[in-house]
Amino acid sequence: MRKSKLAYILAFFLCVAILWLIKYRINVYRSIGNVEHVEMNYGNSSIYSLDERKAASKVIIEYFRENFGNCKLYKLTYDEDITKEFMEENSKEIIVFYGDFTTGWNMEVMNDNDDYGYSWKLEKENNQWIVKDCGQG
Repeated sequence: MRKSKLAYILAFFLCVAILWLIKYRINVYRSIGNVEHVEMNYGNSSIYSLDERKAASKVIIEYFRENFGNCKLYKLTYDEDITKEFMEENSKEIIVFYGDFTTGWNMEVMNDNDDYGYSWKLEKENNQWIVKDCGQG
């Protein structure tokens, strides 16, 4: 009787260990966007300082890293003209960047191994840049 109780306890702990490893493996190998070598073009601005443009670009890079798994962002450019248009329409602090990236393999929505250009619209809330919209165009 004692051996069967020990076997049940060992089986239980083995199951817990397997479940923990599955969960850990999923978190460790979660696909993230590649943002290691992004060519930055902050341009000139009559609206925002270089520090403000850099802060906004960091938000975009982090957003890309977290939400564009298996893709590589290789260029990010500040767009003063589109920024002005959005600000005139919305009366908010808005900044717009244009980004070029390449998709990887096994993409659900986009074509595998293809280049895309997205615009990134951010708004300032509580003195922090927040990504409000991104997409082609």
